[in-house]
Amino acid sequence: FNSTSGTSSLYINGNLVSNILVSTRQAIGSYVFLGSSPLYTSSCKSGIISKGQFFGIIDEFYVFSRALTSTDICRLANP
Repeated sequence: FNSTSGTSSLYINGNLVSNILVSTRQAIGSYVFLGSSPLYTSSCKSGIISKGQFFGIIDEFYVFSRALTSTDICRLANP
């Protein structure tokens, strides 16, 4: 999430697959959900990714203190 532009971007294997404007900003609260909301409705707007819960394995997951550039993402995906 880039707080300056208000956009949220999703990269898979170093490739940008979704870039959306987030119109509301709310406190995270007790839980953070990856891939699905607590009501089981997906916020993913890309036609490439199916909506709903994620069933699979994530071998790497990072949280950064800043929004990464596309160059940063490529370097992480292809060291």
